[in-house]
Amino acid sequence: MPSVAETFVSRFHFDWSDLYSDESVRHVTIDKRRDDLSALIDARDAYHDLGFAIFSTLGDDLGTHPTPFLKLEAENDFTASVYVVFGGYYRQGFQLLRTWIELTVAGAYWGGTLYDRPESEYHQWLDGKKNTPKWHAMLNAVLGKDTWRTKGDLAQRLDDLRECLSDYTHLRRLRELDTQVGRDNVPRYLVEVYERWRDAFVEGALLVCELWIRLYPELLRACFKDRRQYRDEAEEALRRLCAPVADAFVEAVG
Repeated sequence: MPSVAETFVSRFHFDWSDLYSDESVRHVTIDKRRDDLSALIDARDAYHDLGFAIFSTLGDDLGTHPTPFLKLEAENDFTASVYVVFGGYYRQGFQLLRTWIELTVAGAYWGGTLYDRPESEYHQWLDGKKNTPKWHAMLNAVLGKDTWRTKGDLAQRLDDLRECLSDYTHLRRLRELDTQVGRDNVPRYLVEVYERWRDAFVEGALLVCELWIRLYPELLRACFKDRRQYRDEAEEALRRLCAPVADAFVEAVG
């Protein structure tokens, strides 16, 4: 008779996600997508290194500044997206990318307000007395009014990605964006859905890096001045993913 632990693993499909060496989604995905792993690592490293600069410069033990404070929460969603997708839960991976993008923009939004006043809107939001500002209102405040309507603008590209991720979250365009085709009653490696998630993951990391480069050039420059290893690692990762973003980074930090 199986133990409680064995039953738990079986009921919640940990075996199909993680444990079967030749059939689990995690093992199969890593084996079949080895060429993708470098791009995922680069996306993570660029995001992490720029995020480190923001956290180490603006952060403190009290979580006073909204940008690094929310960055910690957002980064968990970013990392968790990888974990659940490599376990075969694709729609949930898209959902996590959506909350990651939203929290990142919210951090930049609140960081531009009078957040340190006791009765500020930010503190009311933290206490649950105020709703999160609407997405387009945050983009307007962070990147300029209605720039999200301008094709090719950073705000428009962030908006497009968030809209796509929302389609997965709310099952819109289900015939086009189905995340269950090819799956039975247990998690499976699904090639097409995985590739859509991979593209969204890398695109999102580049957009967030571009956002931080635009908003915090002095901060990044000050941090990387004495941390050349992080600066060089970030540039190399960005250059392998997208040369124009790498060029913008170099222009910002020197």
